[in-house]
Amino acid sequence: MKIQTLIHTALCAEAKPIAGTFGLTCKSTKPFLFYTDATTVLVVSGVGCEKTRLALACTLARYEPEIMVSVGIAGCTDVSIPVGTLFCTSHAHLPIPFATLSTYDVPVDGKNRPETTLVDMEADAFVQSVPCGVEAYVFKVVSDHLNPVRPTKGQVGDWIGRSIGRWRGYAKH
Repeated sequence: MKIQTLIHTALCAEAKPIAGTFGLTCKSTKPFLFYTDATTVLVVSGVGCEKTRLALACTLARYEPEIMVSVGIAGCTDVSIPVGTLFCTSHAHLPIPFATLSTYDVPVDGKNRPETTLVDMEADAFVQSVPCGVEAYVFKVVSDHLNPVRPTKGQVGDWIGRSIGRWRGYAKH
């Protein structure tokens, strides 16, 4: 089925403000959480590259999007950048700040800091899953500075919710 936009998140806390803003309704919870309307599908994969690949393979078997957008939180190596700051990691020419990103299978701590500004656990799998000819964007919101304290679901939802107005125009809806 052809759709305009496929949005991917790893966490329910990331998905809820997006579903609310876009007016999407929960279509199913198995094998992955899907929110939909006539033009947009939002899939929640769970954390990590393997889950992201599986969720996107399942979604892309059903839907043919024109645009794919991944939105989520990321750790930041630069402590001067405040939590809640939005970056695009896929396009340097947008009016949203660009940042480099590394994807790891396990959480990265302050001891082994990567060379990139941001660190996540899904973006590589998302980018590798994008079909040829489909425009794709990756947006990340800083959630921490590679410390072991995890943000609350409420914090994640607030940060993502505040970011939507800045990236929403890149998702056809």
